[in-house]
Amino acid sequence: MKKKNNNNYKGVGLVEIMVTIVILLTVVTGTMAYQYFTALEARKSDLNITAGRLAIVFLETWKGQGSGDDFDPVDEFNLDLDITSSSSNQPAAQLTDLLGSYLVNANNANFFITLSFQDIADSPKLLNLVVAWGQKDYGQGGFSDTDKSITWTSYQGY
Repeated sequence: MKKKNNNNYKGVGLVEIMVTIVILLTVVTGTMAYQYFTALEARKSDLNITAGRLAIVFLETWKGQGSGDDFDPVDEFNLDLDITSSSSNQPAAQLTDLLGSYLVNANNANFFITLSFQDIADSPKLLNLVVAWGQKDYGQGGFSDTDKSITWTSYQGY
């Protein structure tokens, strides 16, 4: 009886292994990129929330003290925040009187805050606050490196 030579090999070849490795590497790389960008967006959202909270705290405290020209956030928040007066030319909302500019370090990021106001005849005082920060370097380079800002306006008496 003659033995039949069977050339049909069973198993996995080199091409199949290489295709599988390429597919797995693509999936792993995609997952890592997704995790990186998710963490980055979470950090940006955290900075936005912190800026909003700082704006609300500053405006409400200023309003609570009667919106006076003598409001000093450095004295008011020195125990709770890492805050200093800033001499940089930060933009105000084009109101007539500038109360001051401040640098606040919160959540390992620098926030540049400018308070301004305007007395309006027969109306409550107009209060304004501008918060600017850097999303790329978290404002560590100074006010000139900020790329995001919010402006809040309120009235004393409402």
